[in-house]
Parts: sequence; structure tokens; C-alpha cells
Amino acid sequence: MLGSDSSGQAAGRPQLSRARYRQMINRYTGRIGDLQLQRLKATHIQSIYAEMIDQKLSSTTVVQLHRILHKALNTAVKQGILKRNVTDATVPPRIEKKPIDVWD
Repeated sequence: MLGSDSSGQAAGRPQLSRARYRQMINRYTGRIGDLQLQRLKATHIQSIYAEMIDQKLSSTTVVQLHRILHKALNTAVKQGILKRNVTDATVPPRIEKKPIDVWD
């Protein structure tokens, strides 16, 4: 695969282990865990993002969760479990770039 390492991950991207993905999903999506997948709505996901921001989590963490959910729900669409990916209708925060202090 062009631009990826042996695991299929894009080159240069920080890699999260499978356990880290699972931890992130369990920690932040617990309240929607009892919903049937077909009943999941963009508003459910968007409220999770808002709650994470209210908890002062970084925008990078919220975007990481968005990417994980987006990929998982895309798989459900490809397998015919869902008709559409509800994360396409959400707006994750922009990743904030922190200024770098340069010392002379």
C-alpha cells in the first residue's frame, strides 16, 4: 500500500493500539452502547463530542474518536448493516494547533 507501513496504517500517523481504540470507544460512547445500531443518530454522536469538550478533553481526542467511529460505521454500511454513516452528518471540532515557543 502506498504511503503506509506494514500494518496498513498511513505513514507518519500516530498509531493507536487495538486496546487503545477499544478503551476510547468504551469510555466515551458508553451511554449509546445499548442503542440498536440502526437507531443511532448524528445527534447522539454530536452530543458525545460536546460532552467530551465540556470535560476539557482536547480536540485531538474528540477527532480521534470521530475517526474511529467513522471507520467502524463505514464498515457497517459496506456490510449492509446500516444504510448510511451517521458520522457524516456530525461536525467534529477542528484540531487546535498550539503555538510553539522558540527560544533564541
